[in-house]
Amino acid sequence: MLILPSLLLFQAVSPPAGSTAKDIVVTARPLSQTARDLAACMARHCPPPEEINATLAHAENQVVAGDYPGARQTLRAGRKRNLRYARQFPVEVAELSRASGRVASLNGFVVESRFGQIESHQTLKKGLGPNDPRTLQQRLEVGDVLARQGMLPTAVNLYEDVADQARNAGLPTVAARALFRKAVLLATAASVDPAYRDAALRASRTLERSNEPAIAPYREGLILLRAQLAAMEGRPGAIDDAIAAMRARPVRRPLLIFAPQIDVANLPQRGFLDDPQTTPTWTTGRSDAEWADVSFWIAPDGSVRDVEVLRTSGKGIGSWLSSVARALPLRRYAPLAMDATSPGLLRVERYSFVYDRFMPTGSRIVARSPYGRLEILDLTAEPDRG
Repeated sequence: MLILPSLLLFQAVSPPAGSTAKDIVVTARPLSQTARDLAACMARHCPPPEEINATLAHAENQVVAGDYPGARQTLRAGRKRNLRYARQFPVEVAELSRASGRVASLNGFVVESRFGQIESHQTLKKGLGPNDPRTLQQRLEVGDVLARQGMLPTAVNLYEDVADQARNAGLPTVAARALFRKAVLLATAASVDPAYRDAALRASRTLERSNEPAIAPYREGLILLRAQLAAMEGRPGAIDDAIAAMRARPVRRPLLIFAPQIDVANLPQRGFLDDPQTTPTWTTGRSDAEWADVSFWIAPDGSVRDVEVLRTSGKGIGSWLSSVARALPLRRYAPLAMDATSPGLLRVERYSFVYDRFMPTGSRIVARSPYGRLEILDLTAEPDRG
């Protein structure tokens, strides 16, 4: 998952002979450079698409540096300057709104996060038309944020509506993508609440029985989805069976088969000094997210090894990071198309523990929730995307 359109700041490479298996090549431009680039662009009144690209690049650097509030302000200012060009440059302005919403989520602004994705969709809808594939793809992004924020029935209905709209517009690939998203969402919900298992099974079976060519790219994903559902039903060997079946057709890119849930619900939470309904004040005075960059290697057989914390926000990381470190080695990926003696593929992920903002009953002062949630960003560049 990428925070912005081109967050390719850590290059995954196989280590050369004689090097350690934990070398990481950082290819990002310095934060000071992207700040100067943006300032210079604005000073010479560069064209809106160029300024938007400079804004996105600097905000990406701020996110990687851990300055989430600064990235939010950079994007909000860029949006304010360029929103008036939405009709002329709908794709670029929509990307700015999408990124603004994504970074708002990292800052705990859940309503602003949702609004950013909706605004991005509306911009594309007006500029490209409701049936353009890019418009429909962004509508799926709206569904994703609804799902992340707990509005599961609304997200499911939206995916179904996009699938119907895409079919009617002659876009079977988009329709298949929407239905697969629906199946994945229901399977994820079923892992937490068994009441969703029947719906998840129906959604996956509907896709499995389809003869549409557009479904073909999702066949392996459906096999894995059914294996996960079978594991939930008390057949843990289903995951191993799926992995064994895939050894005959290994993949070149990481394909996640199983990821244990990272349990943060039972971690000690930050509390309020007094009644949270009347005194929205942290005992710690903290308002920013905690974060950590974690690297790990995917071995040729799909197992995970050498989990290492590269850096953290350095402000008293909570026990959630221990939960991440315990869960990562239990992940299983599809076998990789490489020699068994290869070290595998290096991945880097950013984990952020975010406390959402809310308005306490009877107050107009915005407070932070005492219950944190994890946001995961993939910071790994694919080798051919250099």
